Amino acid sequence: MRPMPDEETMSPTTKKASRARLKVFGVLWVIILLNYIDRATLSIAIPFISQDLHITPEAKGWIMGTFFWTYLIFQIPGGWLLDKFGPRRIITICAALWGLAQAAIGLARGGMSMGILRLGLGAFEAPAAPAGSKLNANWLPASERARGATFVDMAGSFGTAVGGVLVTAVIGLFGSWRWAFVATGLLTLVVAVFYFFYVRDVPEDHSGVNEAELAHIRGEVATEEVADSTGPLPTVFDYARSMSFWGLWLGRLGWALVWWGIISWSPSYLRDVMHFDLATLGWSTFLIYGMGVVGQLVAGALADKGRALTGNYNLVMKVLLGISGLGMLACMLSLLGISNGYVGSSRLRV
Repeated sequence: MRPMPDEETMSPTTKKASRARLKVFGVLWVIILLNYIDRATLSIAIPFISQDLHITPEAKGWIMGTFFWTYLIFQIPGGWLLDKFGPRRIITICAALWGLAQAAIGLARGGMSMGILRLGLGAFEAPAAPAGSKLNANWLPASERARGATFVDMAGSFGTAVGGVLVTAVIGLFGSWRWAFVATGLLTLVVAVFYFFYVRDVPEDHSGVNEAELAHIRGEVATEEVADSTGPLPTVFDYARSMSFWGLWLGRLGWALVWWGIISWSPSYLRDVMHFDLATLGWSTFLIYGMGVVGQLVAGALADKGRALTGNYNLVMKVLLGISGLGMLACMLSLLGISNGYVGSSRLRV
């Protein structure tokens, strides 16, 4: 009988590939999950906060909106820091800081201090999504990137969904909205430490990646092209004259108006207008955003499959985005004629 080859003499193609990239994306998924739980906690708790601190509807809108100003402004410097220092260090630091800001919101005594802390939360959370995109490019082969991107993005929908149940459960357990912020903030700090010790910026630096997995990730693309590109970056003029950029930008703008509008105001609407109790509010929020998880998983699988079948990734993405956009428009318009909170929630899940 022929002896088994020694592991050191086996070629990368004969070894069984390790699966460290899946574990790295699992940790990344958790940090993005907490990113969305932390930012959605206020939207879910705001009906109780407004009663406790006597905050007007106008002030509620201002407090929730402060997050997005710094989130917008710090996207660009956040991306620059990710390129210069890598996702591992930047996200560890930012996650620790946004966890502290989140916990501190639970100690706020008025709308002004809460709004200021939300400014800090938006600034420190800004690099999280770009870090996911960078790790997606560094850690996955081209054939897996659509599913990887939707898997990470799905954490946002799932985080908002879980946040509804988690936040209302903590409020019900402790009888105060303040503990919801303290609990989610401290949990973020713990995960930030784990993220630092396990995640690496590129698979070449991870001890759990063997040669077979590295060969699978890199394929025919040189490591230097993926991990350390030094080519010139596009200029502002290049973006300004790109129809693809404007199409993507305007599409994202429309999505954000609907998505963040729903996240910000649906808990208040369901409680104040539809008179949902605490438990019903939590589970309704979970179901609304949980269906976003399903939609993103299906979309990612369809994108990769469509690319394999047609070879025209651009066409596949346009068709998927067009169908989802029209479906979202139909659901939003239909809400105008609905007066039952349960029916409205079911339509939001489509």
